[in-house]
Amino acid sequence: MNLNLSNILKFLVIYLFFTNVLYAKSTLKWNKTYSGGSEFNINRVDFTLPSGGEWLLISIHEWNIKGISWRGATFVKEKNNTLVEVFGAGAVNSHGQFISAVDSWLYENVFGRSNYDGCLDKKEYFLVIKKRKSASFNCFIVRHDDVYKSIFYPDGKSGVQGIIKTFNDSWFRKWVGDKDIQLPKIMLTSDHYFYNKSSGYHAAIESHSINPEIDNGPETLFSDEETSEYHKFNIEKYPAAKKHMKSFIKKAAIKHKQFEYNVKAKENFKLDLSEFDNYKKAEIKEEPSKIINQLRDLKKLLDEGILTEDEFKKAKKKLLN
Repeated sequence: MNLNLSNILKFLVIYLFFTNVLYAKSTLKWNKTYSGGSEFNINRVDFTLPSGGEWLLISIHEWNIKGISWRGATFVKEKNNTLVEVFGAGAVNSHGQFISAVDSWLYENVFGRSNYDGCLDKKEYFLVIKKRKSASFNCFIVRHDDVYKSIFYPDGKSGVQGIIKTFNDSWFRKWVGDKDIQLPKIMLTSDHYFYNKSSGYHAAIESHSINPEIDNGPETLFSDEETSEYHKFNIEKYPAAKKHMKSFIKKAAIKHKQFEYNVKAKENFKLDLSEFDNYKKAEIKEEPSKIINQLRDLKKLLDEGILTEDEFKKAKKKLLN
């Protein structure tokens, strides 16, 4: 995914007479494969690749304006020369600089009424759950994409702010063309956006798209977004698609809980996804150092005689499980 740069330039010109744009190298390596479930860091934000198989990193995009930086990456997965999954992740980090300008720019990109995607109640989105407070936001979206259109004829126009789809990437188009990748008719996508200064001066974006036929879904009937069986206005006529979309949403909700953990969302700013009954089963990865510190604290309590040996063993077992 990417964020349109034009409007932050307009905001920052109020503060700066000129800007120097610098490009910094990411620790991720272009054209390298990464295993599903791998963790990586972009702009001080942790991300987790969806589990299963190998992911190819095909694009790294980044900019830096007076210390305010955007970094993003796009990963793909193919099987038998057919596109299977796409994963995009990125983060803006202001490092505490020009906060009001950054707040305004993020608001315009994420909530601006444009032809781009964003945390909007658009008719083609199947589900939008969001929380907003001042400039802060936490957003979870489920939608379907006409893949060919999204890659070669995307919505939006130059100069208008908004979030750019993961598919709309010149390196993505090059990879599809060079490898003669066959495209699915439709991909189901979950989008995850987060920004809250109390959790750090960064905004994070994550998007995961998957070919439903590869994900144990029924054969896709239509490629056009308006007529697709996965469109919320059409899905009641297609029970198999409805069942698969329900399954996809549950898995996407689990993904959002992991996303919230990675961005260090405060408890009072997390989304209530309890309507998706299996999201509570998500295995949110704890930091190893946190568990180690808790074990050390238990051992100290045992050594000081505050805990008995039996109490220590029970507490240790509970912690490790």
